[in-house]
Amino acid sequence: MRTAWASRPLLEGIAIRAGFGHFGGATDHKLGSHDDEATLADALKLCWLPRITRGYFFRAETFFCLTRYLVEAAKEWFSGPPPDWLEMSHGEGFLAFFRERCVNQGVYFFDEPESALSPSRQIEFMKILRAMERSGRCQVVITTHSPLLMACPGADLRMLNRAGFFPVRVEDTDHFRVLREFFLDPELFVDSMLDD
Repeated sequence: MRTAWASRPLLEGIAIRAGFGHFGGATDHKLGSHDDEATLADALKLCWLPRITRGYFFRAETFFCLTRYLVEAAKEWFSGPPPDWLEMSHGEGFLAFFRERCVNQGVYFFDEPESALSPSRQIEFMKILRAMERSGRCQVVITTHSPLLMACPGADLRMLNRAGFFPVRVEDTDHFRVLREFFLDPELFVDSMLDD
């Protein structure tokens, strides 16, 4: 597994082109479409062998909408209890979902998975990513603002800006620099930021 870190519109375009719906989910979860990303998806050409069509497109902003869909589907299709992701806190729901759904061979797209995760929960998520990598059966693409996730061992960290799409070290990202300055002197950092 090589983990690439992409911009959000690019991640959406790639995921849609790979057969996932705009609102996330597995390839058979089509809850709607979005013309802007569909246009970008149409402009992309993906090449990979073997062509894997299983996996998941995780979008933090649509997680609970999609989860409601999955809970209702589980009630209809299975006799067992539905998943209880909605009964948990946001962070616990995310982690339970990752542990249960991100175990099979496939390509996985994660759009800001850290949004409900505390730093310690982000480390738990990194352990899940490590298990996916060690399985040798998963490809992962992530968009993130989290320097913790950017530092994931083995990650192919990329930055997309007006200058292009290029490799970058986590220490050279704005997110890392801001946190480093904060941790050096939190009070001075906050005071200086509020004085601007």
